[in-house]
Amino acid sequence: MFVKEKNKILIALFLVFSCSNNTSTTNYQNIYVYTSEEDKNIVLKVLNENLFNFTYNTPKPERKYRPIYKPAIEFMNSPKHSLMMLVSIEEEKDTTVDLIANRLSGKGISLANNYYADEQLLFILNHSNQENMVSEIDNYRDWILGKIKDNEFKKLSKHSFKSGPNEELISNIKNMFGINMYVQKDYKKIRINDDSNFLWIGRAFPYRWIVIYEDVQHFYQTPKTSWERLKYKFNDHLDIDVVSYKTQFETIDFQGDEMRKIYGVYSTKIDSKNPTGGPFITYIIDQNQTNKVLIVSGFVNFPGKDKIFHIKELEYIIETITKDE
Repeated sequence: MFVKEKNKILIALFLVFSCSNNTSTTNYQNIYVYTSEEDKNIVLKVLNENLFNFTYNTPKPERKYRPIYKPAIEFMNSPKHSLMMLVSIEEEKDTTVDLIANRLSGKGISLANNYYADEQLLFILNHSNQENMVSEIDNYRDWILGKIKDNEFKKLSKHSFKSGPNEELISNIKNMFGINMYVQKDYKKIRINDDSNFLWIGRAFPYRWIVIYEDVQHFYQTPKTSWERLKYKFNDHLDIDVVSYKTQFETIDFQGDEMRKIYGVYSTKIDSKNPTGGPFITYIIDQNQTNKVLIVSGFVNFPGKDKIFHIKELEYIIETITKDE
């Protein structure tokens, strides 16, 4: 009987493989993890601790990615989620997930694109034990997260720009800063100062703002000095405070170069009539052969609501920047 069930699964896999003809769905946070009931606690623990452990502080902590357990047999229902993982830790078991993983991949980590739907990533993690799984994730962490980010940005480019770009703002940005940055049509100019090369643009609720300005490079030599300078500039230009709460610093790959990035939390002044705040991200872009840096910051204000999508949308917009050679 069990042999017949195996054969049915293999036939089904053969029929659906590479037969996608519709678009996958996403909420830009959930990763659907198909594994056995026996392994789910181990698998989710490893994924949360070793791969999907980055948290945005908004100020409420929100995981950048959230693994969601699904029984392995549900994988046969042709799910349309854009981000999926099929995880097998065999250790002498013979389960549905082991059968599927062995059919699709050898040992280790592999990727199938567009398995059930377009713009869908299926990561197959096929390991003999937990230790091997942890070791492989450590080795392929950057590659996995890079593939996920590329897929998200592809989806954001279609979703967020359905109405097209704001050509006027794109032209303003290019003329002021010598960069090209793709901006949505519904962004509006809030404040512009040609003398100090400062531009503040934004859009309506949920409120998102982008601020761009040039500054002197020596203020940004270390995380500490960069943070202090942002506090001063945000106070001066935007009349907001930077909150010393779980600030995060990282260096990311940006078009082949390294770029520094800061994650923080802002708030209005203590005596403000409308106290509010939220998360911000700042990119520090070195201007080659000058003593200047370009500071590009994105802010979200959406009190009491999840902000993951809006933060990622800002990241996508800012990371469309290319320098005008």
